[in-house]
Amino acid sequence: MISTFPVSLVRRWLRLAVSVSSIRTYYSCLRRFLLWTEACGRTLAQLTGEDLDDYHREVVALRLSAGAIKRHRRAVRMLWAYRSGLTDYLEQDPLRRTAWQAWVRAHSRRPRENLTDRIPELVLGPLLTWALRWVDDFADDVLAARAERNDIDNRPPAGPDPSVG
Repeated sequence: MISTFPVSLVRRWLRLAVSVSSIRTYYSCLRRFLLWTEACGRTLAQLTGEDLDDYHREVVALRLSAGAIKRHRRAVRMLWAYRSGLTDYLEQDPLRRTAWQAWVRAHSRRPRENLTDRIPELVLGPLLTWALRWVDDFADDVLAARAERNDIDNRPPAGPDPSVG
């Protein structure tokens, strides 16, 4: 299986202008996964969800950094994402597996709440006052001006354009 590395993936990466180091990194990750698959005596299409969970646990057990584990997981996910260009492809999305989802939740780099400071009340008060004034006092005039502009734009020209010629 490793001798028939999915060249179509590399072609797609090159079209996406992926860096050489990224291709090399993902190649190594894919190679590890394909060797593991070959050691299991299966093709990609024969892998079950439990097999994908086993591989995930094996990669986590290597005690790699979270970034390295993420790259290995992403490489396997690429085999699902690019399945239309492969002759032997994964039958199911690894990210739909509970073990894969749990790892993402546990290693999310995003904070669970918004870290942006609140807009101070001294700024928000006048801003809301003017916004409400536009809605209450100026909305009719703005809508009427817009309708008049639409009428002007929809009129046929009165004569030849003097700027052309």
